[in-house]
Amino acid sequence: MAISRSDRAKQFQPFDALKGLKEALREKEKELEKEDRKNLSEEMQEKISEKLKNLNTGDKVKIYYYNMGEYKEITNKVKSIDKVNNLLKLLNGIEIRFIDIYNID
Repeated sequence: MAISRSDRAKQFQPFDALKGLKEALREKEKELEKEDRKNLSEEMQEKISEKLKNLNTGDKVKIYYYNMGEYKEITNKVKSIDKVNNLLKLLNGIEIRFIDIYNID
């Protein structure tokens, strides 16, 4: 009994014998690419602290901060400054912990 061409071609299609392996490897790569949080000098900590003290609601800020294993930069307006929980809240809904701020302008 002869096999049709289309059925014969199916046997040569790619087969993922280890389902999910590619995704697991990508996740592991992302994990390994993560950066550790940089330690700031006391001088830099004081500068950031001073800048935070002088911030007001509605001020436009550019912040370089640590988030989930990587450093990010964002420019937005300050919605509020939560000194009890040490959080800087931006208008776009992002909340940044004071300890995660690496630089602020």
